[in-house]
Amino acid sequence: ALGTVVLDRGSDLAALVVLLGLGLLGVASADWLAPIAVGGAAGVLALGAAVAFARAYTSRRERGRRTRGLVRRVLRDLVEQLAAPMGRRRLGQWLALSLAAWVVWALGAVLVARSLGIELAPLEALFVAAVMNLGVAIPSSPGFVGTYEWLGVASLGLLGVPANEALAFAILLHAAWYVPTTLVGGLALASRAVLSARGAHGSGCSQDALG
Repeated sequence: ALGTVVLDRGSDLAALVVLLGLGLLGVASADWLAPIAVGGAAGVLALGAAVAFARAYTSRRERGRRTRGLVRRVLRDLVEQLAAPMGRRRLGQWLALSLAAWVVWALGAVLVARSLGIELAPLEALFVAAVMNLGVAIPSSPGFVGTYEWLGVASLGLLGVPANEALAFAILLHAAWYVPTTLVGGLALASRAVLSARGAHGSGCSQDALG
């Protein structure tokens, strides 16, 4: 599971770096964007190095061998997942799906901006998507509160949007994805807890009946 998450986030990172590169060439640029671009590119390179290491490591050791300790087992499974054959077709599919997901995010940004009277061109929306989401990849406050808004104001500022309008956009956009995902995630966790409790209760009743 951890290996799948790493690969998923790696695909997102690569897609966002591509979008940021397009934005820097066709939309706007600034000195404060350099660390974001460098950090994103470094992340992609680090993931590539991790995959190369995992393949070299597993090629010399037996897969699925028994390992003592939870941490060692998790690390072993992570390395084996990263070393699994990908193929150009599957890798291309991952990147295409990640790009499609961020294009949908950018469409949401366009709609939120339009509700506030701000017009974003398609490439501008992709640029904002890349800046805001690569920027919050750096560890920050829970829910990215504050960091997300600053990135929204700064990126829209490069497009000539006033700070007060940009802040309204960032807050509304943040709420548009944070509130629904938090509510749905909470409901999913609650449902899982209820089902687990019912399963445990049913198992206990069955054992009592057999007794």
